[in-house]
Amino acid sequence: GMAIAPLFNSFLASVDFNIGGLHVDPLNSVGLLLAFLNIVSLVAIYFLLPDLPITNDSNHDEHKKDNEWLLMLRCIIMNPHIGVPFLTILCFNFNWMFIETGIAPSAHDALGWGPVETSYVFGAMSVLVFFGMTVVHRLSKLGFSDYKLLNSGLAVNAVGFLGLYFSWYRSVEVWKFVTPVLINAISFPFLGAPNRSLFSHAVDGYSVLRGYEGTMQALLSMSASIGGFSAPSIVAHYCLRTPEEVDASQDRREFNMFALVAPALGVLILVS
Repeated sequence: GMAIAPLFNSFLASVDFNIGGLHVDPLNSVGLLLAFLNIVSLVAIYFLLPDLPITNDSNHDEHKKDNEWLLMLRCIIMNPHIGVPFLTILCFNFNWMFIETGIAPSAHDALGWGPVETSYVFGAMSVLVFFGMTVVHRLSKLGFSDYKLLNSGLAVNAVGFLGLYFSWYRSVEVWKFVTPVLINAISFPFLGAPNRSLFSHAVDGYSVLRGYEGTMQALLSMSASIGGFSAPSIVAHYCLRTPEEVDASQDRREFNMFALVAPALGVLILVS
């Protein structure tokens, strides 16, 4: 969904038709599409996904004196094989939203681009993310470990974000502006599936978490959400420069030094 959604902007930019008395144009088409997809999901979940039967697990009786939330929190903190994937998926979503937040104002200031040109870049990202997923799948079948795939993705991701910091500046050539974005796009599939695979294996192998596997997966997804919804405000307030700040700077870069938090996150997790 994150990969293909930006590509739809290219198709919705030119829609202009009437349906049942409702005029659909580029301004309302995105909201209508999202509403339609949510309705389809609602109907599918209601009719096709029945509740699973409630089963009693002896593990709950064994650890009934422990608060389950404290138990899971303790496992996350004390076991790096469980805790580090939380940081990894937070970094993954934070860095994805870093690009989505920063590219529009930076491209407008550096290149004079509007939403359409930015959507083309997102479309190219979508293609590379899909290509990256097929590569990860193929390498996994060839015997490459999840650790190697994840570490490769973290290294490439850090290089890509260093490129964003150094090559996003006023009047930059288009290829220099776009290349770091595409490097990051190819790295994202190496951060997603291998990280969740390592996390699932660690949780399944930790006996005290038996019966909490679903909750732990939900907590991992919540960590991703934290990275996603925190990035826009952090990037907008602390990393992006205003056009006036770019004018006053000597390097004419679109980001200040705080933007280096993105590659720093990748390096930190790679070391972990």
